[in-house]
Amino acid sequence: MKKSSFSYFPIVVAGVCLAVFVMTADAIKIDHPKYREADSDIVPGRYIVSFTGDSSSAATSAITKAPAKAAPAPATSSPTNSLSDSGTDIQIEEEFNHSLFNGASIKVDTENPEEEAKTIKSILDRDDVLTITPIRLHKRPEVIQGEYDPKVAKPSVLPHAMTQVDRVHEELKNKGKGVLVAVLDSGIDYTHPAFGSGFGPGFKVSMGYDLVGDKYSGSNTPIPDSDPLDACGAASGATGHGTHVAGIIAGFDPATNFTGVAPEANLAIYRVFGCKGSVGTDIVIKGLLMAYDAGADVISISLGTKNNWNAGNPEHDVINKISAAGVSVVISTGNFGEYGYYTVGQPATAAGAFAVASIENQFQTTYSASFTGVTEDVEYLTTGSPLMKNGKVVASDATFTSTTDACTAASISSAVNGTIALAQRGGCTFEVKMANLATAGATGIIFYNNVDTVVAPVSAPKSLIPVISIAKAAGLNIIASLKQGEVTAEFGKEGISESDLGGSVDYFSSVGSEAALNFKPNIAAVGGTVLSTLPSYLGNWGVLS
Repeated sequence: MKKSSFSYFPIVVAGVCLAVFVMTADAIKIDHPKYREADSDIVPGRYIVSFTGDSSSAATSAITKAPAKAAPAPATSSPTNSLSDSGTDIQIEEEFNHSLFNGASIKVDTENPEEEAKTIKSILDRDDVLTITPIRLHKRPEVIQGEYDPKVAKPSVLPHAMTQVDRVHEELKNKGKGVLVAVLDSGIDYTHPAFGSGFGPGFKVSMGYDLVGDKYSGSNTPIPDSDPLDACGAASGATGHGTHVAGIIAGFDPATNFTGVAPEANLAIYRVFGCKGSVGTDIVIKGLLMAYDAGADVISISLGTKNNWNAGNPEHDVINKISAAGVSVVISTGNFGEYGYYTVGQPATAAGAFAVASIENQFQTTYSASFTGVTEDVEYLTTGSPLMKNGKVVASDATFTSTTDACTAASISSAVNGTIALAQRGGCTFEVKMANLATAGATGIIFYNNVDTVVAPVSAPKSLIPVISIAKAAGLNIIASLKQGEVTAEFGKEGISESDLGGSVDYFSSVGSEAALNFKPNIAAVGGTVLSTLPSYLGNWGVLS
C-alpha cells in the first residue's frame, strides 16, 4: 500500500480548477441486475465492462467481431475473446489489465437499439462479467478568461498570503520537494520557463503521456503518443487549462517572480482532452491508473458532469481504490453554482474523491471606465476575451425598471443593436442574457449587480462579444445619466485592488451536498481570478477562473 499523501495535499489543492457542461445523449434501456444505468451524458454504443477476478484474468486481446452463437467461455479464459452470442461487431477500445480495475471499454457496432440491447444482455449473462456501464462524457473545462497586463498584474495578485501558502513555504520550509503531482487535463506547454523548458527525467515535468491526441473529441478514436505537449495553437480555441493548472500547482519562474503552490514538486501530465471536445470515462480511468502506476502522491482532475449521484460506476470504483491506497484524488466540484444547491457533479461525488469548490481571489487586476454624465470613473471586472471597445451605451430595458433584464428576447430594446448593452443581474443566468443580447445585435455587454458589490467576471462563450461587470451603484449612476441623454464610454485604465468578493464562494462554483446527502464539497480553494502559466500560443501568462 502506498504511504498516505495527506501531508502533501494542502500545498497542491489550489491547483484544481472547475469543470462545466457535458454533451448528452439517451442511453438504451437494459433491464439486467448487472447493468449500471447512465441516464445522460453518454457516448452511444460504447460501454465499460468490468470483469470478475484480478488482473490475471483481464482482457488481453481485442476482437473485431464476436462469432455468432459462440459458446460461453469458461471463467478462466480471456473474457474478451468471445463476448457476444448475437454476432454483432464488437470492438475493444481500451483494456485495463490492472490490479485496481479488471475490464475493458467496448464499442458495439450497430445502429439498431434492439440489437445493441441484445448484445449487451448476452455479455451481461456471462459468469466472468461483473458489470457493464455506458461510457459518459466529461466536457473540457470552460474557463473565465481575465485580462492580464504584465506591467500591472504583479505577483501581488497571487493568493499565497490568503491561503497561507506563504507560511508553509517560510515557516515549514515545505515547497513540495519530493512530491509527484499528476494532472489529468488538456496537456501542458512544458517549454514554458516556469516548468524548466523541458520534459522528462531531470525536468519539473518529469513524466507524462498523451492519451488522446489533438483531434480527439470524446466520441472518436484517440490517437495516443508519449508526449503530453499542448501545441493546439490559438486558432483551435483551446484555453490552455492544463498548463494553467500545472502552473498554479508547481510553476516557478524567478525572472517574473512567479511561484506556484508547490514550486519544488514534480509533475506527471496525462493529457485526456484533445484541442476541442470532451473525454470519455474510459480515458479518465486509463489516466487515473497511469498516474497511480507512476507513483503520484496527488492526482488533480478538473472535469465532471451534472450528475449529482454517488452512483456506482467504474470511474468511482477506481477513484475509491486509489484513495484507499493513500493517494489523494483531488477533483473540482463543477461549474453549476447558478443552478443552486446539490450541484456537485461526478466524479467529485465519489466517496474517495476530495471535492474542491472555488472561492474568489482576494486580489484582482481591475480596470476603470469613464461614462458621459457620471462624475467618477467606474471600476469594472472583465473576462478580457475579447476586449471591450469604446462606444455608445444603451440600457437593454428601455423602461429602466425590469428585474429580469434581457431574460427574453422580447424584453430587449431595439436600440441595443450596434451599441454596448447595460443589463442588470438577476432573473435568469448570465448565459441566457448574453445569448439574447448578442442576438439583439449588442457589440458589448455591461452587467451591473443587483446587490452592492462588483459581480465576478462573467465568461462570454455564448455571446462572443466583450462582457464586463460593475457594481450596482455604478450601474444605477449610468442609468441616471441615460435618463438625461446619450451616454458613451471609454475603457481601459488598469490597476490592482482588493476584491469585494475575496474569500467568498464563486458564483459559478457547484455547491453541496451530493444527492445522497454525503458531505461534498470537502474543501474550498482559490479558483476565481488566478494568475498562472499559459501555453506560448496564448501569451505565456494569463488570469483564469
